[in-house]
Amino acid sequence: MHTLLQDLRYAARLLRRAPAFTIVAVATLALGIGATTGVFSVVDGVLLRPLPYHHPDQLVAVQRATPRAVDNAMSAADFLDFQARNHTLAGMAASIEGIFTLRVRGVPVQVARAVVTSNFFPVLGVTPLVGRVFGPADAKAGGGLLVLSEPFWRQQFGSDPRVIGRAFQIGNRSYTVVGVVPASFAWPHGAQVWQLASRAAPAPPVALKGDYLTNRGMQYLQVAARLRSGVTATAATADLETIQSHLARLDPDNESGRTIRLTSLRDELVGPVRPVLLILLAAVTMLLLIACVNVANLLLARATGRGREIGIRTALGAGRGRLIRQLVTESLLLSLAGGAAGLLLAAWITDALAHLAPHSLPRLADVHVDLRVALFALAVSAVTGILFGIVPAWQVSKAGPIETLRADTRTGTGASSQRTANVMVVAQVGLSLVLLIAAGLIGQSLLKLIEQNPGFRPDHVVSAQLFLPPPQYPTQAAQVDFYRRFLEQFAARPGAPPIAITCPLPLDPGDTISAAFKIRGRAETAPGHRPLAGLIIISPGYFHVMDIPLERGRLLTDADRDEAPRAILINRTMAQRYWPGADPLGGQLDLGMSRKGQPTAWFTVVGVVGDVRTASLRTAPGPQIYLTYREFLLPFMTAVVRSPRSVRAVTSDLRSALAAVDPSLPLGTVRTMPDVVAASVQQPRLRALVLGSFAVLALALAVIGIYGLMNYSVVTRTREFGVRMALGAGRGHIVGLVVGRGLKLLLVGTAAGIVGAWAVTRALSGFLYGVAAADPLTYVGLSLLLVAAGVLASYMPARRATRIDPMIALRSE
Repeated sequence: MHTLLQDLRYAARLLRRAPAFTIVAVATLALGIGATTGVFSVVDGVLLRPLPYHHPDQLVAVQRATPRAVDNAMSAADFLDFQARNHTLAGMAASIEGIFTLRVRGVPVQVARAVVTSNFFPVLGVTPLVGRVFGPADAKAGGGLLVLSEPFWRQQFGSDPRVIGRAFQIGNRSYTVVGVVPASFAWPHGAQVWQLASRAAPAPPVALKGDYLTNRGMQYLQVAARLRSGVTATAATADLETIQSHLARLDPDNESGRTIRLTSLRDELVGPVRPVLLILLAAVTMLLLIACVNVANLLLARATGRGREIGIRTALGAGRGRLIRQLVTESLLLSLAGGAAGLLLAAWITDALAHLAPHSLPRLADVHVDLRVALFALAVSAVTGILFGIVPAWQVSKAGPIETLRADTRTGTGASSQRTANVMVVAQVGLSLVLLIAAGLIGQSLLKLIEQNPGFRPDHVVSAQLFLPPPQYPTQAAQVDFYRRFLEQFAARPGAPPIAITCPLPLDPGDTISAAFKIRGRAETAPGHRPLAGLIIISPGYFHVMDIPLERGRLLTDADRDEAPRAILINRTMAQRYWPGADPLGGQLDLGMSRKGQPTAWFTVVGVVGDVRTASLRTAPGPQIYLTYREFLLPFMTAVVRSPRSVRAVTSDLRSALAAVDPSLPLGTVRTMPDVVAASVQQPRLRALVLGSFAVLALALAVIGIYGLMNYSVVTRTREFGVRMALGAGRGHIVGLVVGRGLKLLLVGTAAGIVGAWAVTRALSGFLYGVAAADPLTYVGLSLLLVAAGVLASYMPARRATRIDPMIALRSE
């Protein structure tokens, strides 16, 4: 311990005597360690920390796959059957997401809610923060109970514990708050309030004929389950498959072709974002390695210049191990100082990443710099200190005392040190090029996405959510009447701009509707195998507001009512896929929506419109069917208005129209369509921004590394350059020697980087759009950029070498 303290004091004295070197080294390490720790804090919070539930490894999401897709939803009837018949689950809970209006301090507020079964919280194993949660004893309560999320409780009620037991009027019913759950609880993702279902399973968002508890046609419940102790997911899957086979025999139309899939609840939450976060972690690790190599080169140059000191210590009896320990102690002191500064930088980076991350990123409440992250930063600092300190220490300690004492302080251990420095610079260049190419490909993909035509014109379009509480608007007639009066009230204002309603809103992944269909006159498919098309519910005028072109036939109008033949529009993709080379106008589809007295109500295709990208800009449009809102009961829609006026003015008009129809309803989230389009590429933008930042930093570090090596080379070769110039060598020759050496290293590093990038970018192919992972222009262009920057960095020390006075250089030797 005494020797260690002595080494630390000696290292601190040496570092204080070289402030420029110390500042540069600590800053470089702070950058690498801080960036790595910041990204790790996000990865740790989202991916690594266990879910804050009791025995989270036993929790699974129950999904059912069909030949067409994996379906995360289940009907209430199916849920009750699975719940009653299984032998491998300790519990099975269901939920459905939605929105309701809650009056807070007299002001109506739209709240993201989840209606859940009474065993929902016990199955998930959630401990309340305040009050209690629902339990099996509440099953007979008939609903009427609420649990709040901690953020909602804090924002709307100031964390007032007196909210427990307080009753709120929602529609025509009173609901009592019984508890608050921690912010870390996030199932379903985004829920602010949990409402107890009034019956054995939550009701669907739309009215069904008959009892929804026996209807298997409406798949809408999210189902989570807890495995019994000692039961594997494989065994539980086999158990549930047996029940599914029974359901397929019972109701082949709705159940045939379905298979069970159990997914870890953690994977269900974070699975979609795991590849992105791991790629960012790999990229920042490369940046850390580049920073380490940079500091290692600085240490090598500094240690080589200390050859006489090392020789004296060796001559006085210091063994090689003792010398290495002293030099590694210095590097550890540097890395710990860099880690401390990096931890401060990591806190800022973590906040920035959490702010830039899309709202769909789960578990953001668990992302912060805490003791766990600080220990990671300490471990990274220690490992990097050893990593970048051991090579220079080993290299310098190889020389014997006589050789070292004879060596000039500027030449040190000679060619061996130069070879080590060369290898490290080549590694820097190669790693930097890998990051540059990865960032270049991701950046090009983002540009391609932004340039993609969404199928509508977003400028000057404002959207606003509308939600009708089912207790107030329980029937299709009531909802249709509300939407009709709202549209008429808005349009009646002087100079009112065009308005329409729709669901789903293009590029908004929150709401998707699809329907299986049959084309009249064509062979019937097997049960469960009918083709699917996206349903888009609209009001007449929608295509004018969104500027979606009509390609054939006519648009829907107010004349397309219940009394008239049912009319629909289809998009270009559907027309080409199901009527190739033929005219789809007049074709009839069965969407499973029958009318009174009609076992099958056929919809007639009256027009074909252009394709619209509804899911995302990178997803090609699939078959789409447009039908009027009068045909489909839906308590949530989005109003769209095209107007050159300000968003505030349009919002004021929408609120006035809504208040004139129903003053108890708040206007939902208001967004411009350009903002919706921008939000749809938020995750690609984050990838491009973070990777681009890392690549720029890596390029800067590589250029600094080349400059440092060339500058050190000029210093150690002062006598050689003096002799060459005394013998008649021109300035161009000297510049060529220095720049030529730098160019060789750059070319070797670039070649290695291209090979590395070719291997690494294979993992990025799933995130690329409109550009190949082996795009030659990206590889060549960024390679030339790196080489040009490196040559410029080599040229600056080379110019300094040409200003050496030969006589002074020779006299100094």
